[in-house]
Amino acid sequence: MSSRRRRRADGESVWAPMADTMMLVAAVFLMVFIAVVFARSRERREQEDRDRASQRAKEQQAAQDHKRVERIDALERQQHEVSRALHALEGEGITRRENALVLPERLLFDSGRAEIKVEGGYIISAIARKLAVSMRENESVRVIVAGHTDSVPIRTAEFPSNWELSTRRATNLLRMLVDDEPELPLGRIAAGGYADTQPLPDTLPENARNRRVEVRVEVVTERLLATDQ
Repeated sequence: MSSRRRRRADGESVWAPMADTMMLVAAVFLMVFIAVVFARSRERREQEDRDRASQRAKEQQAAQDHKRVERIDALERQQHEVSRALHALEGEGITRRENALVLPERLLFDSGRAEIKVEGGYIISAIARKLAVSMRENESVRVIVAGHTDSVPIRTAEFPSNWELSTRRATNLLRMLVDDEPELPLGRIAAGGYADTQPLPDTLPENARNRRVEVRVEVVTERLLATDQ
């Protein structure tokens, strides 16, 4: 073989592996490039998903905030209506303390007794009518009838203590409310006796002014302000 042919064969033998190596490098570069492109595309999609989720969360929070404002407005309206209803019942010995009507013993009962006097029945009938309207128009309103006494002990066969007396007076008043207005929602009315444990402000426990029944009218805020409704 001539020297020229030998040089040509040697050159081809040198360039062939280099060409293979360059093709391999190019293939690897292409694969890396494609992987980077796909990774960036995936990251972009994931970021878009996060942005959409964040926007939905903001919209849901805004909707909840709006509903909460509406519930607070409804609560204020109902509290105002309850206050107006209670104000209309004041007078003739009935006073008001915050969200409660205070009915002194002398209007309803004889001393040491739990039967409601005839004249007391007219007062309770008027209260029942107002409560029926208020509770029918406002489903978040509830009524609690609370009996109270002074600290002077009572020991009779019927009432061994002031606990029994205060409880009986409260339940008798509640029963008369319901008898006068059958439409009163029983699930939102309750009665209880507290004996001498809750004297009026600025009075001593033995003060006769503590002999009373209170009709408390409350707005159930938990029901109005619940955010999951």
